[in-house]
Amino acid sequence: MEYSAAAIHPIPGPWYSIPLDQRGSVMQQLETELTPDHPLHGFPVTAVLGCEGCEDVIFSVETCPLYWVRVHFTRVEPSEGQHQSTVERVAGPLYRSLADHQH
Repeated sequence: MEYSAAAIHPIPGPWYSIPLDQRGSVMQQLETELTPDHPLHGFPVTAVLGCEGCEDVIFSVETCPLYWVRVHFTRVEPSEGQHQSTVERVAGPLYRSLADHQH
């Protein structure tokens, strides 16, 4: 595929790019929920996009750059070693999945 023919799509609202200086706090939130049974436990990930409408976060799985997951955090602290977030793989193309996202 020739890249000059590729279409560039903007990030659809209410999604936004997480600023570099805020990614650390998002990663800390995820780490509080990474129990051994959490689907992302052991995978290096990067927080990339956030949703203003529901506070979901899109993470890139660093070992596979085309693998994206959406994590829905809850405001409840994990108890008894059980994670509170839900994880869902995001289908490509990414911009279409973001545009189709329901709150």
